[in-house]
Parts: sequence; structure tokens; C-alpha cells
Amino acid sequence: NLLTVLANKATLPPTEHTAANISCMCMCVQSMRSPPEETLQLVEDNLKQLPPLATSHGGFILTTLRDCMLTLVRTRDLHTVLPPSILTSLLSLYPTSYSLLEAIQIYCSTTLPHDVTEELVTILVPSLSSPFSHVRQKTLGTLTSLSHTHPLDIDLLQLCTSSENTQADLLHYKEKIGYMRRLVYRADRCQLMTEIGMRLLLSQFYTNFSPIWSQVRQLVTSYATEEAKGVFWKVTISIVQIGCDYLEV
Repeated sequence: NLLTVLANKATLPPTEHTAANISCMCMCVQSMRSPPEETLQLVEDNLKQLPPLATSHGGFILTTLRDCMLTLVRTRDLHTVLPPSILTSLLSLYPTSYSLLEAIQIYCSTTLPHDVTEELVTILVPSLSSPFSHVRQKTLGTLTSLSHTHPLDIDLLQLCTSSENTQADLLHYKEKIGYMRRLVYRADRCQLMTEIGMRLLLSQFYTNFSPIWSQVRQLVTSYATEEAKGVFWKVTISIVQIGCDYLEV
């Protein structure tokens, strides 16, 4: 009966208020072994209508977007419901939204065409330069889940994850430095993995633990080579641009 009531309310065009009804309906459906197809279709229809609303409201709308994806992932190929370009535009607006990053991780857990995987990797990698550790951790987790359909270096991703998950304090200083030193520039890495390593190193300057900064500076300098200059300047300029954007705001 509760599902019927919620479904009737969720047939209205999604707004910031009806999003709560959609989210509750998703939680009910997730607890069912065999949810009714008509209910799943309703969730799918709402999922398609949420992104435009999220561009102006964000917040709870993005949480509802995640709940809809979690509800449909067992029965739908999500990339046929939502094109990755929609997630790209939302990520550019809300690059630090944990709910959106969770939604993208759910999206990436399904079998995706190669071109979709390529686009998602492209939009996710810059998030490794985020000032927020939880954003970097979630991004690394999503990239790792994509490594079975994309030629990502799983060993490097695991190394980055270990480095990011190790606290920056006196107790874990040697362990963290040990992980970071293995991110030194290597000529045998492709451009994408070189960019991932450099972005994660640069993000450590946001860490409120100055004893690691001199080590990070030396490791970043190792990327300033003739072979890696394209990646080096691409990453450096993008981070400077982000800083300028924050100053303008």
C-alpha cells in the first residue's frame, strides 16, 4: 500500500519536494526480490527527468538520482537510460558531490560499451586533483571498477588508493611516504596513468601535514621531463585554472 501511494505521488513531474517521494519509493523497491515492472518503469521515467532539475537544485536531487540508479542497476543497462554526457555536465557543476560520485560508481558497475567507458574515465580523472580526500577516494574506486573494460593500470590504481587511504600524520608518515615514492615518474607508463599519478601527488598539497610537502615537491618535479611535458603542463594549467576560478567566486 505504501508503494502504491508513493508511486501515485511520483507520477507528478519531479520537483525538489516530489524527489523525496521518489527516493522513498526506490528504498521500498530495493527491498523487494521481484519488484513490479510497472514500478521499475516509473523509476526509470523519473530518472530521466531528474538531471535537468539537478542542474538548478542539486543536493537532494542528486541523492535521489543515486537511489534511482541503485534501484534499476539489477534490471537495466543504465547507459541506455542515461547517456554519459548527462553525468559529465552534472559532474562539472558538482565535482565534489559524494552522492553524484556514488551514482557514477553505480553507473560504472554495469557492462558499458568501450566509448562510454572512455568518456567516463576522461571526466573522472580531473577529480583526483580535488582538495577533498573523500572525492579522490571515491574517484579511485570508480576508476578501479572500470579497469575491467578499460586499459587502466590496476596496480597503479591500487597504489594510489593505498596512498590516499593512509592518514597523513606522524604515526603513518613512513608508510604514506613509501606509497608516494612509488608514484615517481616512470617512462613506461602511458600518458593517462602518468596524469593519474601526477594529479594524486599534487593533491597532497591540500593535506594539512607539512612534513610530506617537500617529498611531494620532489616527486612532482620528476614529471618535468621532455617525455612527460605534455601531461605536466596539462595538469599544472588545469589546477591553476581551478584556483583562478575559486578566486573569482
